[in-house]
Amino acid sequence: MTTEAQKWENRHVREKNARIQAEKLLEQKSSQLFDANEQLEQQVQLKSSKLRAEEKKFTALFHSSIDGIILYTQEGIILDANSTICQLLKLQPDQLIGTNIIDLYPKEFLDQATKAKDEVNQHGHTRFEVTLRCADQTYVPTEISASKFEVDEQTIIQGIIRDITERNKIALDMERASESAIKANEAKSLFLATMSHEIRTPLNGILGFSDIIIQSDASDEQRQYLQLIKK
Repeated sequence: MTTEAQKWENRHVREKNARIQAEKLLEQKSSQLFDANEQLEQQVQLKSSKLRAEEKKFTALFHSSIDGIILYTQEGIILDANSTICQLLKLQPDQLIGTNIIDLYPKEFLDQATKAKDEVNQHGHTRFEVTLRCADQTYVPTEISASKFEVDEQTIIQGIIRDITERNKIALDMERASESAIKANEAKSLFLATMSHEIRTPLNGILGFSDIIIQSDASDEQRQYLQLIKK
């Protein structure tokens, strides 16, 4: 075999070996990539499953809460509302979602609502009492706890609304009971002062006449009786 032929044969062998090694390496990398992709899919499925579970949990808590809950933007646009607040305000969810939360406040409470909004933006949370307007034009006293959080780079505000009608009624009943107790105590004091005066006057008369009789020509037995009266 000539030198030139040997050279080409050696080159062919080297290229063949290099190709075999490259194919082995490619097969190895493909296998690693397949395993990594499979692990990644498992992780994605696991995270997706956890996310769905958390979402279901949040949805269940959101709609089963005994307090009304409204989610809205910093501009006040309502994004979601649970069934409790809908029942309280006598509205359907689609009548709330997309509207501005400021529309729920009567005019006389707008300044208070604006102040609460500024406080949430500055401090991240606030708590205040305010009257809300229902769909049938009735009004309900509420206590609102609002706090903000970030979701997908968007600021969301959660308002938890509690009906405090019963609490206010109890407070009013306690205030009335306290006023009644104060009036009763005042009447008792007046009665005691009056009775003390009414009793003191005849007693002073008795004591005075007893002294007069003692100083008179009374017998020893009479004086003894009079001293017992004074005591």
